[in-house]
Amino acid sequence: MLLQPTNNIRFSKVRAWVELPFAFIKRQMKFVETKYLGLNKNRLTYETETYIWLYSEGSLNKS
Repeated sequence: MLLQPTNNIRFSKVRAWVELPFAFIKRQMKFVETKYLGLNKNRLTYETETYIWLYSEGSLNKS
């Protein structure tokens, strides 16, 4: 009866061990999730990052 939870624990440990190298490779290649600008949350994130970048570059008035 408790076979499924036991299998889930075993599989999750193996999955975590296997996925770790892929995470390192993605980080070294500077992989970033694709952001869809049509979604409000992603649009807000995009606009915020754009304003921060423009501010740090001095393109926006800092007064």
